[in-house]
Amino acid sequence: MERKAIHIHKGKGNKDRISILADTTAKHIQEYVAHYRPKYWLFEGQNWEQYCAESLWKIFDSLKTTEIYTHIANKNLLKIKSPIDQLGI
Repeated sequence: MERKAIHIHKGKGNKDRISILADTTAKHIQEYVAHYRPKYWLFEGQNWEQYCAESLWKIFDSLKTTEIYTHIANKNLLKIKSPIDQLGI
């Protein structure tokens, strides 16, 4: 049986953790590695250096904002009525 886990080194509270790795996430990581071919760090900055924690938080905060707007847009999309429904056919 293949173990689907990821080791998080010095995560929140500066603690190491092991977390479940979803199949879809593993697939995306494999595609990313095949395309970008990182040398040492999975997500490398300029000159193959490690991203600092602050840079990563900025990236994830931007994604969180996008997720909120997507949720709002989807919620409003459900309220739109099709013009075909108004024809009464």
